[in-house]
Amino acid sequence: MKPNPTAPNRNGLTRLTRWAERLARRSAAGLTVLAALGLSACGSGSRVESFAPDRIVVFGDELSLLTTSGGTATAGRKYTINTVPDTTTGTIDCSQGPMWTQVLGTNFGFGMPDCGGTGNSVMLAANGATVDQIVTQVSGYTGTMDSKTLVTVMGGLHDVLNAYAAYKAGSKTYDETFTQVGDAGRTLGNLVNSIAKGGAGGRVIYVTMPDLGLSPYATVEGQAALLTGLTDKFNEQLRLAVTNDGRFVGLVTSDSLLRTMVSAYNASTTSNTYGLTNVADWACAASATKDDWTSVLSCTNLTLASGAAASTTTYLWADAIHPGPNWQTRVGSAAVTRATNNPF
Repeated sequence: MKPNPTAPNRNGLTRLTRWAERLARRSAAGLTVLAALGLSACGSGSRVESFAPDRIVVFGDELSLLTTSGGTATAGRKYTINTVPDTTTGTIDCSQGPMWTQVLGTNFGFGMPDCGGTGNSVMLAANGATVDQIVTQVSGYTGTMDSKTLVTVMGGLHDVLNAYAAYKAGSKTYDETFTQVGDAGRTLGNLVNSIAKGGAGGRVIYVTMPDLGLSPYATVEGQAALLTGLTDKFNEQLRLAVTNDGRFVGLVTSDSLLRTMVSAYNASTTSNTYGLTNVADWACAASATKDDWTSVLSCTNLTLASGAAASTTTYLWADAIHPGPNWQTRVGSAAVTRATNNPF
């Protein structure tokens, strides 16, 4: 009896399949055979043109923001640890210890406003912005939004904090608190979709919010599990709402990154692959309380707690809720990878 060319062998491959794969490896003509058989050959896709945006627009809260406010601040202060390279002048260098949006923009040749930016970079993120306020940021933008527009979106920090405050005050039940942050997450996800417009709008990098359950704020409050749960609810609904096929929208999971940085920390040796010496406390000495979320603007490498050793990168947290430059830079690097690898 002749062997059946369509009968699978013990590895699940038919003779016909094996022949087609061999042909594909030997000649371009074989690719046509594979396509006709409904198979694929690794590496046979066409080269995608590199994404080259001509502008960047930033929406979100202070985790994406450079600002000009804050005491005697020079342009480009950030809600994390700022860098003063010259102790004589005391001038902040806004290019050092960059925000994630700076890392992303710089990769494509865009400086951020108030730190050497041009008309091709627009900063609309704002301190304390909730999702509803980010919606207003987007609706108020009157510039171009097309396939050459790189858009960043990050929010949720203050939606979770506000929902938690309502629960703590007794004005929201436990279930209502989770419903509130879930609704906010879906709203932000739908906003991402509206920016991308199925390809007719901008190319969006959206970022999940960091896990507040791992923050110094959660530790002092004694509510790590609840704040992690609220973070997860927001991020879950955000991701479920976004139409994310990689062509117009790219995701960066900053919550997973932060958790990895914490789990990699080895307290017994105070060292790890991320160069951290502390993942539990905040570095900025001026941020004296868990609720002091604005003095971080005046925080520099010269005003840190003694344990931070005047370094901007050894502590994970700048203050009780804002991660430091170590996390910011890594989020930025992940955003660059997503923007350059996705077929925008």
